[in-house]
Amino acid sequence: MGFDVDFAGLEEIEKALLKNAEAAEKHAEPILLEGAKVMKSAQKAALSRISKGDRSDGELMSSITIGRVKQSKSGTGIHTDVFPQGYQSHTSEMNTKGKKVRNANAGFMLEYGTSNMPARPWVSTAENTAADAVNEAMAQAWEKVSEG
Repeated sequence: MGFDVDFAGLEEIEKALLKNAEAAEKHAEPILLEGAKVMKSAQKAALSRISKGDRSDGELMSSITIGRVKQSKSGTGIHTDVFPQGYQSHTSEMNTKGKKVRNANAGFMLEYGTSNMPARPWVSTAENTAADAVNEAMAQAWEKVSEG
């Protein structure tokens, strides 16, 4: 007594998988950017919750941007960064060498604190609260391109 296994249809499965792989590669950048938009909003919201008072003028928040999409170092995918860019415009915001402070450094100091300032995590808060929304935005973007 034996079982017959029918492998008819494997070619169709292979074609469908290849079609999905080609679509994923073709549309990876716009899908990634949809997720990055959600993360940008989440970072701004998290920063706005901790940046109240006289010391906040919104400059750090307005400097949060989506970086250019790049090939990953491993060469197996792409990535982008969402972070504050540029420099603080305040002349009082100088580092110990008299140079302007990068917005990314100011954001880092807020996130992790300094010897004179307690940490006020905003990036990790945004990442934790927005992870599902980022994945959902990217899944919806995939569904649009894979159906079309």
